[in-house]
Amino acid sequence: MTKKIWIDITNSPHVLFFRPIIKELLLKGYTVIVTARDFAQTYDLLEKYNIKYYKFGHYAGKNLLKKIFNLFFRSYKLYFFAKKNKFNLSLSHNSIDICIVSKILNIPIIDIFDYEHAIFHHINFRCSTKIMCPKYIPSKSLYKFGGRNKIIKYPGLKEQIYFSDYSFDDNILSKLKIDSKKIIVVVRPPAETSVYHYNVKNNLYYDLINYLGHNSKVFVVFLGRTKDQIDFVKNKNFNNFLIPLKAIDGPSLIKKSDLVISAGGTINREAVALGTPVYSIFKLKLGGVDKYLIKNKKMFLLNKIDELKIKKKKTSKKLNLINPKTIVDVLLKYMR
Repeated sequence: MTKKIWIDITNSPHVLFFRPIIKELLLKGYTVIVTARDFAQTYDLLEKYNIKYYKFGHYAGKNLLKKIFNLFFRSYKLYFFAKKNKFNLSLSHNSIDICIVSKILNIPIIDIFDYEHAIFHHINFRCSTKIMCPKYIPSKSLYKFGGRNKIIKYPGLKEQIYFSDYSFDDNILSKLKIDSKKIIVVVRPPAETSVYHYNVKNNLYYDLINYLGHNSKVFVVFLGRTKDQIDFVKNKNFNNFLIPLKAIDGPSLIKKSDLVISAGGTINREAVALGTPVYSIFKLKLGGVDKYLIKNKKMFLLNKIDELKIKKKKTSKKLNLINPKTIVDVLLKYMR
């Protein structure tokens, strides 16, 4: 009987990460079953890449009580789904639900992540068989979450893995009707509704939006996370902002853009991997990956608007790619 692998996808960047891994697993003859949560562009991207998936739940928003209820309710439903399917291995990129259910059902579970300071690691790490992260994250920072003796490191960034076979669209700017003569800036706001952003006000982000909106030299593609963030920018009525309402080819856009400014993590590292200058406006505790990139001047931390240098990109210093097969071979060692 073919062994079955379960992947739970709860956020849109994880679709890109797991896409080449799923492809490699299928080539090796395994059955891969994907469950997904309705959040951001997750469903749109799964459909774009023709990844079959089962819908389970939605994002609970910012309210903590709703988050807790949603966690239990979604985990409850996934429990019966997983029990019926009898999986041989589970894979996660920060999904709490799959970690809990896999622990209860004694399914080997590998939790993959690239930011070490999220509070939910207290759950995920203790439930996981192994945890996997970039080599730039110090092992000692994971011990307090229960990660001791579970750590697997991979070289480089996760973005170097999923760009290994990515098909870039060189016509992305014309498809989005963007004037390539402008200085093209991609902006990603903070994850304001996430658990680890509670009570954190990023005033720099709001100053940035106003600054860019009044700069006639730039054209901004605003990749909002939530309806509130999108409505906030819409109400500004800036004529140099594009706000995509459906999933777009983000990596191709970043590759063709002149600058990325983001309070997120994935999009910053995508810019680094593709050789596009990037400023981080992340206001929480910096992780090991960001510290490495900033130290080596592959990314810059923006503290105030007048530090911002906006200009056309001249060259692209891309990072080397990582074959997803090397990651998959490690993951499969823990299959029952």
